[in-house]
Amino acid sequence: MNDFGIFTGYTYDIVFCHLFFLTDTPDGIYNIWKDQPKENIAMDWLENDAGKALHEMMHINLITEDRPHIIDQRYQGKRVYGSAMVAEWVTQYKANPGDVITNADSYTQFVNAIFFKNKFGFLPPPTRESPLVPQLHCGGEDDRYSDSSIAERHVGPFCEKLGDTYQVNTRGELAEQYDEGKPEHVEMRAVWKHPTRLQPDDVEAQCKESLLRTIHGCDTNSHWKHGGVQTWGDESYSYFFTPKHDRPSQPDKVPGKCDVWYKFWYDEFYIYGGGWAGHDHGQEKLLPNLRRCGVVSEWRFDYYPDIRNDGVEWEAYGRLPIGPQQWDCVRQAVVDSGGPSDIGCGGS
Repeated sequence: MNDFGIFTGYTYDIVFCHLFFLTDTPDGIYNIWKDQPKENIAMDWLENDAGKALHEMMHINLITEDRPHIIDQRYQGKRVYGSAMVAEWVTQYKANPGDVITNADSYTQFVNAIFFKNKFGFLPPPTRESPLVPQLHCGGEDDRYSDSSIAERHVGPFCEKLGDTYQVNTRGELAEQYDEGKPEHVEMRAVWKHPTRLQPDDVEAQCKESLLRTIHGCDTNSHWKHGGVQTWGDESYSYFFTPKHDRPSQPDKVPGKCDVWYKFWYDEFYIYGGGWAGHDHGQEKLLPNLRRCGVVSEWRFDYYPDIRNDGVEWEAYGRLPIGPQQWDCVRQAVVDSGGPSDIGCGGS
């Protein structure tokens, strides 16, 4: 009613009993939790009666002016009320934005989130998160294995690609093949299940830790690795390391043999190996080490198509300048490239 006694609209009243004014304020709630470890702090433990009052006030048309009309939305048969349910409704169910802005507790949680983020310096999660506990499962097939020193080189590039691919609160998978078509062929794979909560940088770090553990934490008495998987939590994140190439039975010692032959104008060598220097046609170690013996010509590196009983998987050939030192030089090149330390080169 205005000054002239004319009725102009409606009034709305919210009645608070005196106990309301004895409850903890948001500042009081903050003071209770401010010295607690970060992992103990969550929005569902920070609920307060001021937020409940705001929830009820959002229903008053005088405040909202009927645009939009604020109600209690429902999700899975229940009112969308409280930080945990609002978060699940929005992030997992992918609630319609029009429903989110007409839900009373959306505003309560929004205001609480801003307040406590400013107070703590970080945004507490909707509910206290249980720790992600890792579990390592070793396995694989007997005739599929990989040299750990070669396999671990792929961990960094794979996990960096995962960090660029992964998104929070999604479901997905990333698989990459390395040294395909060669004895050291392995697959790196990551699987994440919805809902996920880690940020991309955290997933990249978790990936590196997990894959290195599957490589070095399984078959610990050998550098031959058969693979495994490390999972986190309720398999929210899983990281697989899987050798893919069928190989001879795992050898007791590194297979290797070398021969050097005098051919009047040059010396030629034949090198046979398996489980070492085989991931790159000998380019990284074997060929550079052989070049210490002189100019290498007619270089050839071939993989055997079939499995041999002696563990040999490839053959290398080349020519060197003549000299009596070449037998020992080629032998040392083999040893320095990962071949057997007690090898002696035959030939004449």
